[in-house]
Amino acid sequence: MGPVYDPSDWVHDPHVAAREMLVRVDHEHHRPTVVLNTPIKFSDDPTGIYRGAPRLDQHGEEIRAELEAKEKND
Repeated sequence: MGPVYDPSDWVHDPHVAAREMLVRVDHEHHRPTVVLNTPIKFSDDPTGIYRGAPRLDQHGEEIRAELEAKEKND
């Protein structure tokens, strides 16, 4: 069984650094945040976190429009 870390432990762990697990994410509505990156790494297909989480209902209008268009086509 491995250790259970809290966020203050992450910045000092050499394995976290080697796996590039801490990512700085700029956010449109607040200051930049450091988050944990995805632990799954593929050699031919890069994964990762590239943007912050959306605000509540940030994409709501777009999603509702897609659903309405789908209903019209069904």
